[in-house]
Amino acid sequence: MKKKISERLMTTKQAVDQMNHYWKDLNHMASDDMKKKNMDMRFGIKDIKLDRSGNIVSFNKYKRGQFEQQESKIEGFAQFIEAKDNTVVFSFGRFNPPSIGHQKILQAIIKKAKGLGAKPKLYVSYSHDSKKNPLNGKQKISYIRKMFPEEVRQLDLRDNSSIKTILDVMVKLHGDYDKIVMIVGSDRVADFKRLLNKYNGVKSQHGYYKYKDIQIVNAGKRDPDAEGATGMSASKMRAAAMSGDYDSFALGLPDTYNYGKKLYKDVRTAMGVTEELKPFKPVSEMNSIEFIREQYFQNLIYNIGDWVKDIKTGITGEVVKRGTNYITLVQEDFTLHKVWLEDSESMEQQNKKLPEAINFLKNRNLWEKLQREKLPNKKEAGEKEDSHTKEWGTNA
Repeated sequence: MKKKISERLMTTKQAVDQMNHYWKDLNHMASDDMKKKNMDMRFGIKDIKLDRSGNIVSFNKYKRGQFEQQESKIEGFAQFIEAKDNTVVFSFGRFNPPSIGHQKILQAIIKKAKGLGAKPKLYVSYSHDSKKNPLNGKQKISYIRKMFPEEVRQLDLRDNSSIKTILDVMVKLHGDYDKIVMIVGSDRVADFKRLLNKYNGVKSQHGYYKYKDIQIVNAGKRDPDAEGATGMSASKMRAAAMSGDYDSFALGLPDTYNYGKKLYKDVRTAMGVTEELKPFKPVSEMNSIEFIREQYFQNLIYNIGDWVKDIKTGITGEVVKRGTNYITLVQEDFTLHKVWLEDSESMEQQNKKLPEAINFLKNRNLWEKLQREKLPNKKEAGEKEDSHTKEWGTNA
């Protein structure tokens, strides 16, 4: 009895070992589910259980002799799995900065990868200089994720500082894939086809790669990174940023993108453009009150501590409070004065006594009252207002 049990255990162990051997030979399969399907088709086994290391520990309904019946099906299935796992669809670009033109490239990668059952990838160049590559790799990846969230969710986009050229990408993918499909703009197809095939199987300074097949696929659009590309290309966006033309720069961004001004500012900063705030002119020389308010709400003018002049009364002082459409000044004699934004003019810094003024107000318990103070409504159009000046005397 013990001998029969021992023989049965030995037979079971041999069966498990045999299945494990075959299981490991299927390492090119895309997933455990596909491997299990293959095992079921080939041997008629089900309920495969794996340990933490991925080895088979048990299975049910073990049957032999079905290999011949399923041979033709298995061959086709294996070919499908091999094609799926050994092909990669990708693109590579400078993305400096990312633009709406790049979205077409991303969509083409995803569509082609789905058709081939392949892995979609996107590689960003980490080349960095102030002229043509102002944004660094991390900045570009961050902006791409924010600009194209739907597409990025379907792509493999990673931070890889070793990638600077397309040859770096080819070397990196070597060993993981046998077939390469690269998506590029219509004007770059011939260039990449010549370059990538030239070094296929050739050891050179960039490294070594070898692929069975290299395909360069036209995305249907000119390369958005190319110089002189039609529409709002990355090069034209850089030129707009350099000249301070945000409106033109924004033409290259998706309508739903909310980080345009930050991207614009980052590009300008990286290109070495210094943001300068020129002295503000009187309202009579400004284009409109809307422009003043826009500057005001962006904290570019009339901030706490700035020295400002009321162009109607000639009164000057430091800003101690910012209202919705007015500012409150404190003069050197500790007098408070309110002035409308459109009647204000920025001045050069002077010998100010703001700390003394604030301490004076706090010591007299007037500071909180100042913070709560509201400017009365303007009188009807056509009427002139008296001075907003209010003296804070001893009885205030």
